Amino acid sequence: MKRQSGFTLVELVVTLIVLGILTLAIGNYVELGARGYTETVVRERLQSQARFAVARLTKELRHALPNSISVTNPIADGRYQCLQFMPITEVGFYLRLPNPGEHQFPVVFWQPERLPFNLKQYRIAINAMTPRQLRDDSLRQSTPTVSYGQQQLTIIPDLANQSAFLSGSPGQRAYLYHRLAWVTFCVNSQGELTREQFGQRALLADELVPASSGFVYEAASLVRSALVHFDLRFSAEGEESRYSNDVQVINVP
Repeated sequence: MKRQSGFTLVELVVTLIVLGILTLAIGNYVELGARGYTETVVRERLQSQARFAVARLTKELRHALPNSISVTNPIADGRYQCLQFMPITEVGFYLRLPNPGEHQFPVVFWQPERLPFNLKQYRIAINAMTPRQLRDDSLRQSTPTVSYGQQQLTIIPDLANQSAFLSGSPGQRAYLYHRLAWVTFCVNSQGELTREQFGQRALLADELVPASSGFVYEAASLVRSALVHFDLRFSAEGEESRYSNDVQVINVP
């Protein structure tokens, strides 16, 4: 009579239990690795957006026309939803302002080849103190009529606007800018950071927390230049990244 071999019921149950434990352990390990990878991807995405937004804001604010910055739409804790400013096209220097009855005066630019060919929509600002003075064609700025020299643009003020330059610049600086080139950064209620200029809106970042993100503007004083502080708090899938940055507007009137 042949002897039959096999597994007993107890051996089968023990084997199944051991296999179940191993499968559960491997599954948990794989799940943990997948969750860690997902969290890393989300965290890197948030930080990449934050780095890009901070770099873009910092770069553009450093080229803002002096005293052109304003904030709108208050949120909380002194923060505002939107930040607006006028970018500088080019910086020049003048020797003196025109006397009453004079129709022109020279402004010297270091890189005249960078000046726009058509200056119809451009303005020259000297010692403008508020954003309103840059919007109002009758206050502290004038439309330039082009007359190129070697390194010189001759400005011919509007004859009906002899009060365009009420006071001179301490550094004798003259700023050329496009009168419609206002730049606006906003954090909207959908958690998006947008940039708008010439009526064109572009998305710079999303997944922001609107209630915890915004801008603070401190005007220039006798001891320091103007300062813009912004908070950007990103949140997605349980991950959060918060960036706070101060940008000193180094341009002076």
